[in-house]
Amino acid sequence: GVEGVDEDLSEAQRRLREKVRVQPPESECPERPSWATGAFVFLEPNLVEHAKKVIEQRGIVLQSKHVLVSDALKPMVKELLDAKPQGSGREAFLKRRAGVVEKE
Repeated sequence: GVEGVDEDLSEAQRRLREKVRVQPPESECPERPSWATGAFVFLEPNLVEHAKKVIEQRGIVLQSKHVLVSDALKPMVKELLDAKPQGSGREAFLKRRAGVVEKE
């Protein structure tokens, strides 16, 4: 996934990481900031504070299975989700099987 070390990422994964690196650095993994309690966050910097506020106001509890994606980054995230997983065996099988669930 995109949370790996830079050297192990594909070009598309690196491009997405660069987009989220501009978020306030709150953890070692820019894609999973500490405030998101394990969820992936792919938002422009100007949307982060608003998203945090809405999540708090609505009492939403994020988990590692959640992904927050802005409209602008959605095509890039979909490209990565549609890509054939690297590796073999169980990990690649589970990644392929997971698929994409959209909630708009």
